[in-house]
Amino acid sequence: MWERTGLKAKITSLTTGTLLTSGILIIILGLYLLNSSIMKEKETQTTELVRVGLSTLEHFYEMEKSGELSREEAQLMAKETIKALRFGDRGKDYFWINDFHPRMIMHPFRGDLEGQDISNVQDPDGIKIFVEFVRTSEKNGRGFVPYQWQYYDDKSRVEPKLSYVSEFAPWGWILGTGVYINDVESTVWSAGLYLTLMSLIAMGLAMVATFIFSRNLSEKLRETSTQISSVSEQVASASEQVSGASQSLAEGASEQASSLEEMASSHEELEVMTKQNSENAQQANTLMETTRKLLSQTLEEMEQMSKQISLISDSSNQTAAIVKTIDDIAFQTNLLALNAAVEAARAGDAGKGFAVVAEEVRSLAKRSSEAASSTTLLIEESQHNAESGVAVTESLANSLKNVADNAEKVAALVTEIAEASREQSSGLTQVNAAVMEMDSVVQANAASAEETASASQELSAQSNELKIMVAALSRIIEGAASINSSKYEQSYKGSRYGKDNYYKPTVSHRKENGRFEKALIKNGSRMLEQV
Repeated sequence: MWERTGLKAKITSLTTGTLLTSGILIIILGLYLLNSSIMKEKETQTTELVRVGLSTLEHFYEMEKSGELSREEAQLMAKETIKALRFGDRGKDYFWINDFHPRMIMHPFRGDLEGQDISNVQDPDGIKIFVEFVRTSEKNGRGFVPYQWQYYDDKSRVEPKLSYVSEFAPWGWILGTGVYINDVESTVWSAGLYLTLMSLIAMGLAMVATFIFSRNLSEKLRETSTQISSVSEQVASASEQVSGASQSLAEGASEQASSLEEMASSHEELEVMTKQNSENAQQANTLMETTRKLLSQTLEEMEQMSKQISLISDSSNQTAAIVKTIDDIAFQTNLLALNAAVEAARAGDAGKGFAVVAEEVRSLAKRSSEAASSTTLLIEESQHNAESGVAVTESLANSLKNVADNAEKVAALVTEIAEASREQSSGLTQVNAAVMEMDSVVQANAASAEETASASQELSAQSNELKIMVAALSRIIEGAASINSSKYEQSYKGSRYGKDNYYKPTVSHRKENGRFEKALIKNGSRMLEQV
């Protein structure tokens, strides 16, 4: 029943109960403190009055000592003076005098007791009143004595009374006066009635103010809950859009990362091939340098051969030596031609022309060898053949010079290719590093996009839970007439962020042992404190 009550009714009820309880406690405490204060004041007043009475007796005692009055005259005047004294609101409060016997010396309302033995006078509770007066005076000289006594001059009425007595030693008297308790109680109840009336007025005003405040608070909270509900719906919609965009971004980033990985792999392979080409170009450059040196050496040997052939035409007598020399030269030329052919084969297409020349050299070397063998038979033709040999060697020298020039050009080109290959390899290394860095960035972006999608889904779940809290707040504000929060919970559990999906809410169902109701009230109270 209490849970179905609206917030305004709850605040009003709690405030009313609190005010009533506080008012009752304040009235009770106030009456107690007021009673204690009045009694303390009465005791003080009674004590002071007795001192005044004692001062009067002292005055007449001094007159006795000075001889102005006899004791009997002084005591008589003192009794009459004390008897005439009245005080209090009604002007009926009085003094009395008795001695230590005790006998009544003077009483303004009980003249019948004057001169009488009053030791057996008792109140309805059996207290021997005057005996107690004597005992208190003998023991302490003064003090308070509670008892019951005739109410002023009304002999038919007996009321509780608190009296203060003090001895007057020079005459052996005991002077006393008192205050009736019912007068104090009457004063207390009058003040209590006034305090109660003021408390009721204050509580009435407080209840009106509470009612107005609770109504305004309910309206403000209702407006706030409506705004929060609208904002939570907008947040849920926005989070779903962000989640979808983040998922698409994550998928695109993943595909891009895969492409970058493939590109990085291709760049690595290309970098390896470029490095290999650079090494091959460097080796080719080394081989071309060797070939250039061999060609230079061959040119020098061809010049020597030309000189030898010239010597053949100059000296026939040295034919045998020349033949032997020609045979040696032919052998060496044959070896050089073989080496040149091997080098030309290694050079590939660039060495095809050199291979032809090497073949010609081998052919010449072979003919030279044959000529050397048949020199003895063809001595007459040696001069002619020598001249022919000179012409051939000159032609060969020119051809070899051209080959050497071309070899130098090829060496320069191979050097440039090797340098370009090195630069290309360095550039590919930098490109590959950049691609790897791009791949890392793309992978990080993909991870961030996935985290964003996850956060968006959780935000959407939180917004749905916020809707449930808003419904609970509305129910707390309006009571049973507000929107049924269970439909929000059912729609929440059926959504993509419900119990069986990505985000699992912490709010339990209301039917599950009442835990849902308690959670809603707790969250709603926290929202009220924030508002």
